[in-house]
Amino acid sequence: MLASFTYALRTLPLSEAYSIFFVAPLLITALAAPILGEKVGANRWWAIAIGLVGVLVVLRPSGAQMLSLGGLAVLFSTLCYAVSAITARVLGRTDSSAAMVFWLMISLAFGATALTGSDWRPVRIEHAWTLVGIAVTGSIGQFTITEAFKRGQASLIAPFEYTALAWGLGLDWLLWQTLPQPVVLLGASIVIASGLFLLWSERRRKPPVIVVVD
Repeated sequence: MLASFTYALRTLPLSEAYSIFFVAPLLITALAAPILGEKVGANRWWAIAIGLVGVLVVLRPSGAQMLSLGGLAVLFSTLCYAVSAITARVLGRTDSSAAMVFWLMISLAFGATALTGSDWRPVRIEHAWTLVGIAVTGSIGQFTITEAFKRGQASLIAPFEYTALAWGLGLDWLLWQTLPQPVVLLGASIVIASGLFLLWSERRRKPPVIVVVD
């Protein structure tokens, strides 16, 4: 997933790459029914569709390179991510989240080292704290998303992938006081609305709690 996405960014604009990658919630939801046996209701498909519209509003891709080699690489990366999310749900039946993340990081370390080959560059000391920060936040993020897919239905968790845009906008303003363009705020609002719609619809589906008093 990481290798193919990085390869695609050599030739593909970032907006195009993320527009393709955000197809992942659709793939995860589509795979959840036949593989995990989850019942995917219309409300979840609507949440995914609304979120995807918001993403496209923010990124405004031209679509010129969607079928290029870079576009196909992102599509392959998206498929790999969707499969990994489904796999986390399956493994979660027998393995702990900590164990899954540990072996994932070990495999990634060996795999990434093997891929570097002759392009290896030693880590500079001034980059140490940045790398530590990435390691800590990345590990926490991987653990929490693994825990989410382990405990919740994949088709329910998937639409919340879109909130990455909203978090990015918020961090951009918090760290650099950079206000996005109105069209970006519009797209982010649509993304947030899709998540709120999903929460509201799932809350309505829950059966009422009956309290019996002796």
